[in-house]
Amino acid sequence: PPAVTAAGGALEKYTVKTTANDMEEIIIKTLVGEYTEHSINHGRKVFKKTSPPPPGTEAVEVFIYYWDSRDGPTFEGWWFGNQVGGSQVWSHAASSQMTPPVAGWKIPWDGPLRTTLVLEKVQTAVQTGPVTIAANPNMVRGREILQATQKAVEDATTPAKESLTQAAAMHANYTSLEGIKTAEALLGPRMQALGQAMRVV
Repeated sequence: PPAVTAAGGALEKYTVKTTANDMEEIIIKTLVGEYTEHSINHGRKVFKKTSPPPPGTEAVEVFIYYWDSRDGPTFEGWWFGNQVGGSQVWSHAASSQMTPPVAGWKIPWDGPLRTTLVLEKVQTAVQTGPVTIAANPNMVRGREILQATQKAVEDATTPAKESLTQAAAMHANYTSLEGIKTAEALLGPRMQALGQAMRVV
């Protein structure tokens, strides 16, 4: 699973790569790799190299960080260095945006632009799958009451329907006063039971 911040969100990651055939250069070997969100400096996120060094290359700590204009416009921007605000730096991009720029990096830091050095943000996969939600006791109890009420209404309604059918069969669908009285007599107890069931609702 992806690493997460203290607030629970996924840590940002960047991949630094070169589009040229210059991996033999020590600086390029040092900078190329994967970087993970590490801390904050001057209002911007700091990223630390987390991928292992290429074979035959000494392991060196590398950070991508932002430095504001407190030391003058020359030093403002994004940097690759062995520590935040340290004296050993390898590359600089004159940008004040909130995230490391995709391109525009100078190598060495005060040299020409190296257009082949690029950064790409790593897209963190969103985990999907079934979500288990804890049952709310009140909801469970409410559902039980509803089911019990529905059964009570059904239990009271079914005999009432049967009584009506019985009365209709005996007196030709209530065409006589005697048939209506018979229906009332049969339905009386059933209606009381139905009334009690409806009061529960």
